[in-house]
Amino acid sequence: MMEIKLFDDYVLREVTAEEFSPFFREHRPQLFAEGTTMQIEQWMSEEEKTDQQALARLLKDTYALRAFIMQGDTIIGWHTGRQVDAETYYMANTAILPEYRGRGVYSELIVALIEYLRTRGFQRLTSRHLASNNAILTLKLRSGFHITGMEVDERFGILVCLSYIYNEQRRNVYRFRVGTIKPDEEISKFL
Repeated sequence: MMEIKLFDDYVLREVTAEEFSPFFREHRPQLFAEGTTMQIEQWMSEEEKTDQQALARLLKDTYALRAFIMQGDTIIGWHTGRQVDAETYYMANTAILPEYRGRGVYSELIVALIEYLRTRGFQRLTSRHLASNNAILTLKLRSGFHITGMEVDERFGILVCLSYIYNEQRRNVYRFRVGTIKPDEEISKFL
């Protein structure tokens, strides 16, 4: 199992689903209590739930990461994410317990995850955040993520979609596509 030193005695430690799930179930409602997340499963028929479970089993061979953020032996938060295609890792959920916020842990975590997932071969990282989550949006933009979309999700509401693009030329193509640079010689070959 992977373990990444963040700084001082803070680490990101990969854990099994069996280790992760109880802590996540216990603490997620406390950390995300202010939201208006809709529990759409309540409206799904048994057949729809069965079909969804069958589809989820098809994804068994894709890469998934469940990890605790630790200070020494104390769990202070978590990160979970998964591979969505041959090049993309989706950062699904990250949280730090309130009493450990403001210490730079999330900033260090982002840097560590960017590097670790690069070594796994991913070409892009994606995440989605409530449009009102300025603290995380700002931090991720400062870390090299780009706004790549907006989404209205029936569970969460209005989300800002972010992507971190590893390859420099692909980042240049992104900048060209959004109108911040003119096409360079390499991009011009493909226009």
